[in-house]
Amino acid sequence: MPNADTPHSRALRAKTATHWNQERIKEGGMRVTVILPKETAEALTRLTAIYGTKTAAMIAAIESLDQGRSI
Repeated sequence: MPNADTPHSRALRAKTATHWNQERIKEGGMRVTVILPKETAEALTRLTAIYGTKTAAMIAAIESLDQGRSI
């Protein structure tokens, strides 16, 4: 079932998203904004095709480095 597209529904979703994001930051999470060089952006695009989202791709790349393996 799709989300309702009323102004009230959009406002509720925005409020929920804001709350969720603030909770992640309180737990030690971090918001990151970066401008990537072309080659790095292309690599991220390839990883996104594998992992589904940019967030998942970046997490996988970081975790693989932490575990001493390549992705």
